[in-house]
Amino acid sequence: MENSDKRIPFFEQRFIKPLWALRREQQGCTIEDVDEFYISTDRPAPPLRDQPPSPPAPPKPKEPKRPPKSLIEGFLEFREWLNTPLPPKPIPAPATPEVKTPRVNPFDLQDIPGAMDRIGWPISAKVMRKWLSGELNYANTDDGARFGINQDGIS
Repeated sequence: MENSDKRIPFFEQRFIKPLWALRREQQGCTIEDVDEFYISTDRPAPPLRDQPPSPPAPPKPKEPKRPPKSLIEGFLEFREWLNTPLPPKPIPAPATPEVKTPRVNPFDLQDIPGAMDRIGWPISAKVMRKWLSGELNYANTDDGARFGINQDGIS
């Protein structure tokens, strides 16, 4: 879909006592390309609460030191390098169509709790972090649900 500067009018819902009212928004909105805006799932989920840490990567073996070259060997390599012909110039590739980069960075699923914190929803952010980390949290009894006690008996 083509982006345009044409403004499209819309109505904004406002609550006025005692009725709901619609008010026409004067500035309107513009048409945007939907393909630019999406939720990414590229980042990995946080580790589970009771999961042991992953084992550390094995250390890389040290490369053995090679013996220093003699002055003559170094000179012969330099002379060989000087005498090598230049590589042929590469043939220019045909023009490729320009890749359109999105104007907005992709919003990752793991960014939702931070966004909730920024708009002033700390409890929702806490619940979302818990959900994304894969923690089970359900009450076994009605009293547990009422007092916020999970299946482990912890509030």
